[in-house]
Amino acid sequence: MIRDFRHGDFEQVARCYERGFPEGHNRYSLSRLIRWFEGEGNGQGTILVAEEEGVVVGVVIGISTHWRAWMTGLSVLPGHGGFLGLNFVKLLLSLAFRFATLGYTEAYATTARMNMKVLADRVGAELLREEQDFFFDGRSRWLYRVDLGYLSRFQHLLG
Repeated sequence: MIRDFRHGDFEQVARCYERGFPEGHNRYSLSRLIRWFEGEGNGQGTILVAEEEGVVVGVVIGISTHWRAWMTGLSVLPGHGGFLGLNFVKLLLSLAFRFATLGYTEAYATTARMNMKVLADRVGAELLREEQDFFFDGRSRWLYRVDLGYLSRFQHLLG
């Protein structure tokens, strides 16, 4: 089940990042991001979790401004869909459809993960920029834009 983040979910969300995407947001940055985002009182519900039997097994974090929507983080616990598994894809698509419901026609994301690059290519996302050697370890970072209307053809995956 994909649902909106609730305050009581934080510990489980932090665990998702620690185990599913350890190079992503650490506990401190995750806490700040969620507090800042919720502190704005926008109530847009763009932090979504995947839940199985009462346990949070995945999370996607979206942020938005008046003019732009961003996916800033996505993590799924190992054994619960991982990269390109069902929970992973459902979280990503649920956020995209939520952004569309809020009136956005496109969304942006950056990634350094090759699996995310593969997924972005598969859903027709446009590569805007590649920043080679962006990270200290030599990895590149890619900036993508996706047409949210185009993603509607994947709605059946959420069924």
